Amino acid sequence: MDASVRFASVNDFNQWSESYFRNPTPEHVPAALAFCEKKGLLNEVNFAQLTHSDTSAVFKIAQIFRCHPAQVWEWSKACRDFEDRSLKGVMQALWLSQNSAGKQVLQKFAESTLKTADYAAALQAKSLIVTDVGDPLSFHLLWSGYYATGDLSYVGSMIDAIPLMNQNGLQKVTTIGVSLIKEARLDARLSAFIVQHCRAHAACATDQDLQHLINTFAPKPRQNYTSDQLFPAQPNLKTEVKAKAAIVTNIVIGMRQNATLQEAQVYAQDQYRQLSAICSNETISQMLFQLGAMHGLDDQGLSEIAHCYGYLFRKKKSAMGGADMWCERIPHN
Repeated sequence: MDASVRFASVNDFNQWSESYFRNPTPEHVPAALAFCEKKGLLNEVNFAQLTHSDTSAVFKIAQIFRCHPAQVWEWSKACRDFEDRSLKGVMQALWLSQNSAGKQVLQKFAESTLKTADYAAALQAKSLIVTDVGDPLSFHLLWSGYYATGDLSYVGSMIDAIPLMNQNGLQKVTTIGVSLIKEARLDARLSAFIVQHCRAHAACATDQDLQHLINTFAPKPRQNYTSDQLFPAQPNLKTEVKAKAAIVTNIVIGMRQNATLQEAQVYAQDQYRQLSAICSNETISQMLFQLGAMHGLDDQGLSEIAHCYGYLFRKKKSAMGGADMWCERIPHN
């Protein structure tokens, strides 16, 4: 069977590579290489004229090589029969991996493969690609590196670019900030790093965009509204359900900025209605997904809310071994 059938489409490959550090599957790397060669995704990249499409696969494979230096040689040996253009793409990935194993493999290629000896030697002499902070492709490459390795230094490089772009009057800072916020909403590790890195930055005190990132992700004290505050003049409501609705409301409102008591009361009424109804797993799953996406709740907050509904919060992997998905809520016994 063709090894590349593990990936039925380019989208499969992208999903796999972009969630690699969360779900590393080195056993799938040979199939990924075979698929990329079959689809022509490993074409030699002209670093003077990079585009999103032609650098994506090479750079993603490079990051995965970086994660597994001990296996790089075995994987590379399986590529020696690739067409010349794809073989050069593999060699570029070895170079971009920037570890000693990749450099040693390049040297072995130079010694064992005559048709690529000159190319390998020339590649060894190059310095690592330096991208322009104002170029959107730079951030595409940095995100690819983070998705594959989980290395927070890639995110740090994006944050470092923000004050420079502001100083130079570039208009793409908002886009960078939005992408950082979107990715970190449900990732406590990433959001904590963003706050720490922004606070440590020399421009922290003067750059409004860094301050916005800090304000978005810095831990906020939760509100602690009582049931009487949230349900004034409604003594006939069930006490137990009001208490649970108050917990949910305090968790969600505490994650929002400038939430008023009136907003909390409206939210609490809605939660009371939902808690009073019989909710299916699917309904609760969808509700938790929406809460997480809208309010940036972390797993702990979502677990506390699920518990109010009598469920345990769980996560599972996708069938393709990709990103975490919102999943089953298991009733308490």
